Order: sequence, then C-alpha cells, then structure tokens
Amino acid sequence: MKKNYTTEEKQIVVQAYLNGKSATILSREYSVPRSTVYYWVKQNRQAIAEKENSSVPLQDYRALQRKTEKIQIELEILQSVSCTPHSPLSEKLREIKKIADKYPAKYICETLKVSKATFYDHIVRNKGENNYYTQHRAEIKQAILEAYHDHRQNFGAKTLNSILKQRGYRTSKEMVSELMAELGLQSIRRNSKEWYDQEKRELRKKENFVKREFNPQAPNEVWVGDVTFFRFNHRNYSICTVMDLYSRKIVGFKISSTPNTRLIKSTFEQAYLARHPKSGLIFHSDQGTAYTSNTFRKHLLSLGVKQSFSQKGTPYDNSPQESFYSTLKKEELYRREYSSEKNFKESIGKYIDYYNNERPHSRLKYRSPSQYEEEMSK
Repeated sequence: MKKNYTTEEKQIVVQAYLNGKSATILSREYSVPRSTVYYWVKQNRQAIAEKENSSVPLQDYRALQRKTEKIQIELEILQSVSCTPHSPLSEKLREIKKIADKYPAKYICETLKVSKATFYDHIVRNKGENNYYTQHRAEIKQAILEAYHDHRQNFGAKTLNSILKQRGYRTSKEMVSELMAELGLQSIRRNSKEWYDQEKRELRKKENFVKREFNPQAPNEVWVGDVTFFRFNHRNYSICTVMDLYSRKIVGFKISSTPNTRLIKSTFEQAYLARHPKSGLIFHSDQGTAYTSNTFRKHLLSLGVKQSFSQKGTPYDNSPQESFYSTLKKEELYRREYSSEKNFKESIGKYIDYYNNERPHSRLKYRSPSQYEEEMSK
C-alpha cells in the first residue's frame, strides 16, 4: 500500500468524497484506508474554515463535523444492507453479519437500532440458537459430568477445570462453576461415612414420582417448575415458571435478577392462589438449591404438596419445561429488541398470555392450553 501521497492526490480523493463517493469505494480505488479518507476530509474542512475566518466557534464547528461524518457513515451502512431499522431483528442480524467487519459496531447498532449487547452476543460471541456457543456449553456440560463421576464426586470447579483442560477442552474455572450449578453438582467435603449416610438420606427425600409420565388425566395433578436465564442490557434475569402438565399451561411465572428461594416460592404461591389445587398435587423440578431448600420444602409440605425431583444432570426428566423455554426463546426472547426492563418483563407476560390462550399446541391437537382445558371440562 502506498505510504506517501501528494497534496494533489489527497485533494482528488477529498473532492471525490465531497461529490458523493463513499469512503469504502475510495478506499478500494486509491488503496488508502477509509480512516485516512475521513482524516483528509476533516483536514480539508478545517483548512477551509480557517481560510474563510468562519464566525462559528471552533467547538461547534467540530461538533458539526462529527455529526456530518456520522451521518455519512450511517448512509453508507443503510446502502449496504437490504433491511431497514424497523425490520425484524432476525433480518437485521443476518445483514449485520455481512458488514460487521466494515463499519464500527457503534454506528451499526445506532443506524439499525440494535443494542450493543445483542450485537456482541449474536455477531461477536455468536451466541445464537444451535450455534457454536450453545454446542460448546453442551459439550462442556457432558465433560463435567464424566469427570465429576470419574473422580467419585470429590472435586469442585477449580480441580474439574484442570482435569478438563488436560482432556483437551477449552474452558475456565468460572464456566465450569456456572455449569456445575446448572447441573446441580457440588464437591463432597465430608469423610466417606458422613457422605454415605447423607447421600442415602438425600436419595430417600429426592424421589422422582413423575418418571417421565407427562400426561396426567386431570388438571392440577402434576405441576412442573424450572428457571431459565436471559441476559438483557448487561444483566442476567431469571425467568421462573410453573406449568400444569395436563394442558401444558403456564399457571405461574415471575422474573427476577436473583434466582433464589424467594423467587421459586413466590412463583409457586402465585400458581397455587390462581388454581387452588386439592391436596395430593405433585410438584416436580430439578434439584437446584432453591427447590431443595428447607424453606421451600416445608412450604410445600404445609400445603399437602408432594415434591418430586429429576435425577441430577438429567434434563429429560423435566422435558416439557425445557421444551417451553426453548419455544419462549425462539419465538420471543431471540426475536425482540427490548427498550427497558419494564418493556422486557411486559413482553414476556404478553407472550405467556398468548402461549396459554392462543398458541396451538401439537400435543393438544393444535388447541391452546386454555382451549384444551375448557373443552375437556365439558
């Protein structure tokens, strides 16, 4: 690439830019970086301003320059894509992939009205559905389970991370710790006799009464609960739901930035007050710490609710909830651009209302959950 340009050559490039040619085209034609084109244009404008002794304050003039350059880049971006700022998010992301390495992320996001978090999640980190990131996490989860049981449940995240690296996996202590929490795994820090006795007691208390029989004969016989996570505006949110297996209806849901026992309990109470189930209801979940906490378990016991648990690291034991969260993400969370936390929460509420009352479900012979319950009660 040529390093030295004459004043005449610079002026030719600047004049071509001022006549309407984009910096991208000029960059290709004259083998000069786009940033250099913008710099020459800036120098030219400053020289003209100084020559004419403009009465505009220098600070205002430079602000106007920046605004003009920004508009020029935005116009180039809009000319480079086949969507508009009002197109569906999926279309915008598809087009952004084509120009992500040509323009600054700041201008792309502002021009096409896409948040920086969404840009980096889908373009830089490539965290879309069924992509490398999702597959990598699933692979690491399986590797954690194998290493954890290979070493008799003795080790925590730090040691397991080292073992995984020795086995050729790319990961970190933080990632292993996060995935262990999702899998409900923790290291054993007791002597063998204490662990043996404790394990027997825990197994007796944490039975699976559902056993993947997901088709009860009446409403309010079996409910399932779970929590999924979604990152919005640089913050993680926990979406907790309770589903009636009979109709797959979401009978309770809450959203919080803290996935704790209070969230689990309040979501269950919301469902309980809405449905008024009879004694004998089975509530099934994974073995997350909030679901196994004494506070929550005593609360269910006081209501006459029988608690059932999935086996650790076995999401198929609660597949209806997993299926719902997959649908929620594909049809709502990954398709929307939320303007605020309030808008985010309201949109999820609207989607769940749509899911319960309008969306056809293949298992229900393409009726909505509410429709199914109404028809079956006649």
